[in-house]
Amino acid sequence: MRMLLNFVKGCTSFESIRTVNGVTYSTFKGACYALGLLDDDKEWIDCLTEAAIWTTGNELRHLFVTILIHCQVSDARKLWQSNYTTLSEDIVTLQRKRFRIKDLQLNDIQVEAYTLFEIESIMQKMGKSLKDIDGLPLPNSSLMRESAYEAILQSVENEGHLFFICGHGGTGKTFLWNTLITKLRSESKIVLPVATSGIAALLLPNGRTTHSRFHIPLEVSAESTCEIRHDTLLSELLMKTSLIIWDEAPMANKYCFEALDKSLRDILRTRYENSTTKPFGGLTIVCGGDFRQIFPVVPKGTRADIADASLNSSYLWPFFKIYELNQNMRLYNGSVDEYEVAKIAYFEKWLLQIGDGSLYDDIDKELIKNPFKIYKNPSNDPMNSILEAIYPSLLHNYSDSTYLKERAILNPKNEVVHELNEMIMNMIPEEGRIYLSSNSICKASINTNEEDLLYPIELLHSLKFNGIPNHDINLNEGAPGMLLKNLNQIEGLCNGTILIVTRLGKWSIRGDII
Repeated sequence: MRMLLNFVKGCTSFESIRTVNGVTYSTFKGACYALGLLDDDKEWIDCLTEAAIWTTGNELRHLFVTILIHCQVSDARKLWQSNYTTLSEDIVTLQRKRFRIKDLQLNDIQVEAYTLFEIESIMQKMGKSLKDIDGLPLPNSSLMRESAYEAILQSVENEGHLFFICGHGGTGKTFLWNTLITKLRSESKIVLPVATSGIAALLLPNGRTTHSRFHIPLEVSAESTCEIRHDTLLSELLMKTSLIIWDEAPMANKYCFEALDKSLRDILRTRYENSTTKPFGGLTIVCGGDFRQIFPVVPKGTRADIADASLNSSYLWPFFKIYELNQNMRLYNGSVDEYEVAKIAYFEKWLLQIGDGSLYDDIDKELIKNPFKIYKNPSNDPMNSILEAIYPSLLHNYSDSTYLKERAILNPKNEVVHELNEMIMNMIPEEGRIYLSSNSICKASINTNEEDLLYPIELLHSLKFNGIPNHDINLNEGAPGMLLKNLNQIEGLCNGTILIVTRLGKWSIRGDII
């Protein structure tokens, strides 16, 4: 515009400034070209053409960026289009090395996207961006996001940072954990994979629950610390640890993280400088999970109490760098047909909408709208109706582990669980056995006579509440069962493990993990 004002006389408006020989141009630069006020970029094109004979692709892209930033380029888009072929010549080879896929093929759109990505990376290192250059296309924003894998490895090699990998089921969190663990352990580095629940810990190589690994108290508060002493095996292990991976983190109370934070700041004070002022003592911590799922359990807590107990309410949360995984990788593994992919994608979308709070069907936000595809019509016998829907042909398949492990019925209350269990046990033709709980006071206790009077057997038999099993349990050979205690996690026997009962003895029970 400054050029035009110095050259064009008698302008009365912005449009008249951009009008040349009766043609109104959309930009001031276009009007300048029409008047011949701008030189062409032949010298910059010749420079890149000459350099392409003896430079590498990376050097040529650096030269291109230097010209864009420091030289008077009249038409950046034309300069890009004239040299695109040489600027992108090695892109396919570069991506093959990056992804370690020898036969990787890229189409024209992908080649252009990765070329722009490389150029933008160079410009950002120089404090600039393609956004600052008129007329140039912009790279795909998803390519510019730093890879969580690379960022975590860089943190392990340098100063420790905190990461949170957020993603719903199937987006590849466990795959990322296994890749990181394999990579670092191959370099003789120590990785401690832990999870809030026992079942999630089993998915990790040598995984443990967080309470078991770090001795976090079962009852935590703002003052809690882990029961880890100096000069013990665990403290020495933590001194040598390069990375801690904490899966299903949103399920844990924020005080669990804060307890570990306090302990690591103390234990690692001789390993890292100023560890007492750094989160988790300067160790790299990677947490993962989905905040749409189970929050920390606060007995009789309000909605506000539960939110306050969550990790993102902790003083540690601002230190986390968050990466989001959105693509369900299970739908693209090639083993699922198109109909199943569409069906799973539809159900997944519905679940995510519930988690995002966008499916309420009433003003008070207490009712959720269910799509007709996923619920059964009401019946006079809902128990049998659900049983037939989830376990069709049960009598012919109840001993088939493949059939059983693909099915489960989730119930809201324990009494419904017991009612359903009794119904199914009565249907199975195999001979069952009833096991009873201990129904007397230990004879080694003092004042046993008085205790027997205070707690009669009938009372002990009738007790039903959380944390204590019922007085009797009816089991059949071939019936599935869920373990509710961490018996031997190394062998896979932890809270939530599903087994098939294969032998019923008088004093012992055999169950095979499915």
